[in-house]
Amino acid sequence: MMNEEINGQKRLLIVGAGRCGELILEEIKQKKLHYNPIGFVDDNQQIIGKNVLGLPVLDNIDNIVRIIKEHDIDEILIAIPSLSGESLKRVIDKCKETKKQTKIVPALFDILRYMETEDIEKKKTVDLLPGKIRNINYEDIVKRSPPAVDIEGVKKVIEGKTVMITGAAGSIGSVVSAQVIKFSPKRLILIDMSEYGIHKLLKNMKGENVEIILGDIKNEKKMEKIIKEKEVNIIINAAAYKHIDIVETNPEEAVMNNVLGTYNLLKLADKYKIDQLVLISTDKAVEPVSAMGSTKRICELMVQHMPKNKTRFSAVRFGNVIGSSGSLFEIWGNQIKEGRLDVTDANMTRYFMLTQEAAVLTLETLVFPEESAIFTFDMGEPFKIMDLAKKWIEYNGFEVNKDIKINIIGIRKGERLHEKLVHNHEGLIRTKNERISMIKQNKSVKKEGFFGKIEELIDCAKKNDEENLRRIMKEIIE
Repeated sequence: MMNEEINGQKRLLIVGAGRCGELILEEIKQKKLHYNPIGFVDDNQQIIGKNVLGLPVLDNIDNIVRIIKEHDIDEILIAIPSLSGESLKRVIDKCKETKKQTKIVPALFDILRYMETEDIEKKKTVDLLPGKIRNINYEDIVKRSPPAVDIEGVKKVIEGKTVMITGAAGSIGSVVSAQVIKFSPKRLILIDMSEYGIHKLLKNMKGENVEIILGDIKNEKKMEKIIKEKEVNIIINAAAYKHIDIVETNPEEAVMNNVLGTYNLLKLADKYKIDQLVLISTDKAVEPVSAMGSTKRICELMVQHMPKNKTRFSAVRFGNVIGSSGSLFEIWGNQIKEGRLDVTDANMTRYFMLTQEAAVLTLETLVFPEESAIFTFDMGEPFKIMDLAKKWIEYNGFEVNKDIKINIIGIRKGERLHEKLVHNHEGLIRTKNERISMIKQNKSVKKEGFFGKIEELIDCAKKNDEENLRRIMKEIIE
């Protein structure tokens, strides 16, 4: 059989003969889109060989390579929005074996829209094509099933309250902000020190109860004015310098932004007796070997040292966030255009999660009763960076080391081969959410003179005294 495109129509194979696949087929027919649907593949053995809306279910997904050859398929569309994790990776890998263009219908019941979207099985019509269909991207490589979230519990905490989010224009801050607004806060105050970031927020975050402010958490007087005048109830601090290599050569700036800024917010939260303050931390804070990780570990310790008065202080610790600015896949996306891809070490591993998942799990911690707690998220198994690099090249339609060469460039200063989510002296206590654990401290926290050391550290940063700054950071952490 010769491969023919009838009137410019691509011969299409639909992966998934469920309700989403049916909707895809219906829309192609109704809108007379430039596709010629040839058939389905599906793992439901009961429907193989039968017709769905007049289109045959040709075989199961494992035999997709043969189906592609036999039916001269031009393009594949994955239409199983419920798939995630290993199941999704399996389907994508099978499709990529065919070397045919593969697209995907993203999950309709996804993390970002969990409060707004009906189950696809209940939908009668849906505008899926052409705008919703997209190429396979980095999210599909690490995607897991959406986490269970106590929606009513989170709503009870946020509804009618004034929530202040710092670093609101950043990768985590912006997604957290988009989630918080759904829970009907009395007022949502978004703060960022980036003028461009504020510009983006003004375009994307609209509402009578949304107030967007250009501000720096290092400016204690301005933060106090906002917290006092706006009668803030909850603070989520996502403001931080995070790029390890940049911070490593500018540690005094990291201390000023990460440590001083957080210290300001902690003191003000206690002074004005707000309900909660949540610090966004990182796995780089675990037994830190970099200035960035050290500053974030110090922030975690400050949370633990705050007095147990009215305010509940907590921190959330998680690994790399896919889709954040300057993240791995953003860098690789630019490199692929140049015909190369850099990997620091062939054996390096990292934990990854989606920004949406990190955001909703952060909000979930607001519901927990523990005081001065540090929480960590279940990140799944760490990914080998070399494996991700090869998959990313293949998913972009290239061959490894033929079209795109992988360069081993060596570990950068401040990096380590493998990250950890807990210190050796820490344990884990499971919470009611299977994706969230509370850190159990197995050694006593030294209280005496702690904040004096913090102020000494900040003073060194103000004086650009790097030698003593690094010494004091080490003393605080140890």
